Amino acid sequence: MTGSRTIPAHVLDALFAVPRPVASLGRAIWLFAALIRHARYGGTVIRARERLVEELGVAESDLTAWLDRLSDAGLVRVQSPLPYLVCRVVSWSGEGDEPDTPAINSPAFPKAHIGDNHSNAGNNPSGCVFRRS
Repeated sequence: MTGSRTIPAHVLDALFAVPRPVASLGRAIWLFAALIRHARYGGTVIRARERLVEELGVAESDLTAWLDRLSDAGLVRVQSPLPYLVCRVVSWSGEGDEPDTPAINSPAFPKAHIGDNHSNAGNNPSGCVFRRS
């Protein structure tokens, strides 16, 4: 499949390792889905708050609460908080995915000043393929 990439199955399995996952995570699972969709090498995600709010169709307060739930559950590690989120999906192995790309070279941060256009062009994969590791 052209344009697809592989997401390790153990990334999804990590959801079920959370005690009482439905009660603990609730609708925050949608943010987790968005984060794994945009994860790159090593599970690193770089995303602007406005883009996540638009993608998920939720209020900023919901997004913040969901991110806190995912962080408290140990599913993500926030490296730079919103409004320009940089985080890592903890269960992502990163082995064999793609070469390590410094965040500054990420398609999520175009060379143009991000404050001017809030663009994440080129950071929208067309599909995902799951694999068991």
